[in-house]
Amino acid sequence: MTTVLGLTAQRMLAIEAASVVDGDVNASGHLILIKFDNSQIDAGYVVGPQGPQGPIGPSGGPVGPAGPTGPAGPTGATGPAGPAGGQYLMTTFGNGSAQSFTFAHNFGTKAVTVSVFQTASPYAQVVADVERTDTNNVTIRTVTVPAAGEYTVLIQAAGTPGAGWASYTFTQSSPSVTWTVTHNLGRNPSVMVVDSGDTVVIPDVHYDSLNQLTVTFGSATSGKVYLN
Repeated sequence: MTTVLGLTAQRMLAIEAASVVDGDVNASGHLILIKFDNSQIDAGYVVGPQGPQGPIGPSGGPVGPAGPTGPAGPTGATGPAGPAGGQYLMTTFGNGSAQSFTFAHNFGTKAVTVSVFQTASPYAQVVADVERTDTNNVTIRTVTVPAAGEYTVLIQAAGTPGAGWASYTFTQSSPSVTWTVTHNLGRNPSVMVVDSGDTVVIPDVHYDSLNQLTVTFGSATSGKVYLN
């Protein structure tokens, strides 16, 4: 006859409470066992000595040499100098008695533009006879007698041409209705025409080509053409 020994419920609970359910090595190298009832058992220092370092693997291939520096590019050409600024003289005139007035501009050229207008509003253009007396003076003759400071005159000279920019002066000595001007400037220049008395006139101007133009008058005229 066989005898079976059983465990009581109380004994089984005691065995379960004493069972180890987890473990971990703390920062000090001790093995801490966790029992079922969450109590801990310090099993002592369990960290062994550090093993030898393994060999370092081979590095990659060698770095290739730097390529040669390319040659420096050529220095760019310096552009031509621009034209110098123009000159001008502007002043009021009139004295209630005279109709002829001379102005010294001292620009050293007869190639000046002259404009006469009213000093006060509406600043209308005034018809007057303009004479380029010499290279430094202009004489203006008015149709009526202007009051003191009634008129203003503006005398302008073009700026000094920069490198590569040429001007040309054509002289027609004998009176002619048509002047053919071969200037060879390679462009259509600005044109100012004066008669033999150095008075600006406005004829018909036709650009025949980039190097030639034709000036046509209502009657035979002599004088000069200033091209810029």
